Amino acid sequence: MEDTDPPSPENPNAYQSYVMVYASNGTYKYVNIDGQRYNGTYTYSLQPDGRGLIASDEMDGTTPVKYTLTLTCSTDTAGTYVYQQTAGTAPSQRSNNSKYALVP
Repeated sequence: MEDTDPPSPENPNAYQSYVMVYASNGTYKYVNIDGQRYNGTYTYSLQPDGRGLIASDEMDGTTPVKYTLTLTCSTDTAGTYVYQQTAGTAPSQRSNNSKYALVP
């Protein structure tokens, strides 16, 4: 996953890439570019318009973070997504556009 929007106060992770590992038991993990390790829980659902939605909960230190990833496929293994944070580190509500590629 790669954050493709430019840097701003609402997008402190601009241009960073992540390898996120999603497990079938509803957990995920990743390492930020600065070496911070994160993990959390997620649910996946297929939306009526055909897009995928990942709803995630994780902790940033002692701050709970909630966000969604709305996935739009461009191929069977890649596409774009909209990140929308609804609670968490300041600013607690923010969104950006990114791209993803699935790696088996």
